[in-house]
Amino acid sequence: MFANIGDVKLTDAGAKVVVSANPPASECQNRGIVIGGTRGASTTPAAEHMQRAFNDARNKAAQTGANYLQNTTPQLTQGEYGPTGATVQATAFVCPAQAVATAPQPVTSGQQPVTSGQPAAAGK
Repeated sequence: MFANIGDVKLTDAGAKVVVSANPPASECQNRGIVIGGTRGASTTPAAEHMQRAFNDARNKAAQTGANYLQNTTPQLTQGEYGPTGATVQATAFVCPAQAVATAPQPVTSGQQPVTSGQPAAAGK
């Protein structure tokens, strides 16, 4: 599903993209939907899968010229022995510097994920 296997590093441009569940200021321009995702071993903690998916989304938003990302709740892919990846869908915006400066700080791994896929095996 995703080419991103393992660690997804946040680029310099991606690090400048503010992430929030809140809508952006009215003067921001919509650049479209970006989908960030990753997959990896079930031994990787869920929070790490989510952080990597957010990094991927922020990098993709930066490639569109966006500096603000309104995200949705990340979705974990559940394998037999634990989470094997995560996906986050977000809308990228270009906002004036003042609008971004007053935006809430990034919301990432502190969110509660939605899980999909196979349920964890009982007793394993």
